[in-house]
Amino acid sequence: MRFHDQLTAEFLGPRTASFQLHLAARAGDTGQLEALIASGQHDLEAQHFSHGTPLHAAVYFNQADAARLLIANGADIEARAPDAYGDPRDTPLTLAARIGHTAVTTLLWNAGAQRYVQTDQGIITPLELAAFGGFSGLVHDLLVWEDGWRADTREAALLDAASRWQVEAVKVLLDSTKFDQDVLSMALVEAAGPKRESSDEIRGAPYADTDSVAQRRMLEVLIAAGANMEYPHPGKAACAVHAAASDPVTIEGMRTLIEKGVNVDAQDARGSTPLHIAISFRKRQGSRTLRNDDTVRLLLQSGASPAIANFKGETPMDIAARRGPISFVQLLPDHGADPLAEDRNGETALHRAAEGQHQDIVELLLSLGLGVNKASSTGWTPLMYAINSNSTSPAPLRLVSLLLERGADARAASIEGWTALHRAADTGSFLRSNDADEAAAVVELLLTHGADVNARAVAPVHRPRHGLAGQQLRDVLLELANSNRNGIVYGQTPLHWAVKSGHIPVVEALLRHGADPLVKDSTEATPADYAL
Repeated sequence: MRFHDQLTAEFLGPRTASFQLHLAARAGDTGQLEALIASGQHDLEAQHFSHGTPLHAAVYFNQADAARLLIANGADIEARAPDAYGDPRDTPLTLAARIGHTAVTTLLWNAGAQRYVQTDQGIITPLELAAFGGFSGLVHDLLVWEDGWRADTREAALLDAASRWQVEAVKVLLDSTKFDQDVLSMALVEAAGPKRESSDEIRGAPYADTDSVAQRRMLEVLIAAGANMEYPHPGKAACAVHAAASDPVTIEGMRTLIEKGVNVDAQDARGSTPLHIAISFRKRQGSRTLRNDDTVRLLLQSGASPAIANFKGETPMDIAARRGPISFVQLLPDHGADPLAEDRNGETALHRAAEGQHQDIVELLLSLGLGVNKASSTGWTPLMYAINSNSTSPAPLRLVSLLLERGADARAASIEGWTALHRAADTGSFLRSNDADEAAAVVELLLTHGADVNARAVAPVHRPRHGLAGQQLRDVLLELANSNRNGIVYGQTPLHWAVKSGHIPVVEALLRHGADPLVKDSTEATPADYAL
């Protein structure tokens, strides 16, 4: 329901008596307003739970005469109306600027309404709100009426307008003010990314068919004004090209930057290139998962390198293998990616595909010659990553079966002693019963392929094992070893972990294959002790 329809509906019916001033103000019925005010029966400051005072109602419907009458009779021009969450926010002036109603903005301005309004979210001004809304005529008027706007307010207005691709409002601001290059460059980063949401836009910023043109024009205007495309926004630790790579809706912005000669391999504060960012993008929209396929292809066609690693050591190929889809993994080698490359820890794209549990990508990479038993510098193999122990899903039986059929060594262990069997036994405490049965089937499969049922591992005591793997596990254990030896437990078997998880089918499978229920870890605890 639109605001004015909702306003009418909520003020009619049983609530009519309470909100007659609001309704008269909404309609601009000054005669009725005068009569209601003269009766002394109605409160000029009566607050509707979502729409504020009668003066706010007059402002929303741009009823300048009604607003003038209310002000003349003592209506509070600094009263607050609630925001979408029910918190007090807008004065009549900030509301007028937010929705671009020039007539009532002029009236309230001349009545002396405050220019700088403190809210729980900080100070808001009519200049920034009008710029954000793209009301260029009102922005011009506000700049004419007040020559002494603070520099930070003008800069905030520019950033706000740029973040919504409000080209004409930005032009007005550029015509009136000489901004530093850093401010222009920050505005460019804002404009290159998706539209900024307002606090009221619970479902996200709206987009129109013409927005791609607006974004292109916005970037062109800012670049022509002197914005630096390579400038790293201090609040975002990224350049304009990274912002443009962050969402499919900004592909026109990416095209514009590329045409202007941007460095498509620029790295942000994490070492990520635009290609890393575009490949990583995922967004749920209803039952669909959106990806950034077109931006990935545009970057590759424009010469972006798929071989650059971020500061974690991940290349775009690593991310594609871990997150999918297979089309990215197939595309990247055509543009220079080496599917056989190892990262700084000696792991390959196969490790990442197994970690992401993408069976189709695992099969593709195996066909390209990646070693099924390739161990990292800490001894982690793809099979160990495939069994990604977490608290909400079972080990993937089909993927484990595939790797074992292709020769994966079920006895392989990391330098901490972790094995695929440890990971499979560590099923977590929240599995449904059918998931626990599948976890038990994975345990059975590993044991029939030679897994060591009594393998001993080192683990942190007070930190969940879920999610720890590879170099991260090594780093955690080294940190604990350097700070507190009591934070590490040695000699734990898969049965220790299975009992602690509490899933009987997994425990039974291990016992059937000879797991020792009396073996003690470094704390002298047996698996049975963890059942207590």
